[in-house]
Amino acid sequence: KNTSKSKGKGRAAGWGSHWFSEGLATFMGSPSGKRSDVVKAIWDYVKGNNLQVANDKRFIIVDERLKLIFGRNNRVHMFKMNKLLSSHFGPKCGSDDAVPCTFKVKVDVEDDGENEEATPKKRKAAAKSSKPAKKGKAGKQTGFQKPVRLSEDLGTLLGADELPRGQVVKQLWDYIKEKDRQNPKNRRQILPDAELAKVFGKEPFDSFQMMKLLKPHLIKAEDCE
Repeated sequence: KNTSKSKGKGRAAGWGSHWFSEGLATFMGSPSGKRSDVVKAIWDYVKGNNLQVANDKRFIIVDERLKLIFGRNNRVHMFKMNKLLSSHFGPKCGSDDAVPCTFKVKVDVEDDGENEEATPKKRKAAAKSSKPAKKGKAGKQTGFQKPVRLSEDLGTLLGADELPRGQVVKQLWDYIKEKDRQNPKNRRQILPDAELAKVFGKEPFDSFQMMKLLKPHLIKAEDCE
């Protein structure tokens, strides 16, 4: 019995954590974590931004940020949330793993039978639009794979002029963990050093704010293909 208890303690730090998809990693501001933390973060965001349908609280309105997870769905039934989330969780990982392993997923448009706005005609159009776009002759990239220009400060920090958004988040977390810039009492809080301060400012910030703070440093590059 004693052996079993000590073994459990030894692996507790990373137990239950999974690598995230690129979309979920961007939403969470972290490349990996626990499903329970993800669900809590989504509900905190939904309630904090009043994204439940007024006349039926079971439905969640999908804004631009939630589209990172729920794709082209305009709204999602709360009972379908776990089903849609499943594809965003990759292999299990330990808390000491150094290299994040984010990946890309396609989220289908859900027909839950209760979505009054999703008429057969609209569902058919939505299903058609959700099909993956065909690559052009030059292998054109879209979404998180498409490079964006980086501001001078962000480019200096990451050692690149252009990167896909997913890689920006991944490399920032590599740096944060390597330099031990997470608050030990609250791992969601980032404590900027001199280099991070040039991008995020000197004040500590919540990892959920990362993408919002990064926006001025990410410039769409139409010619970076």
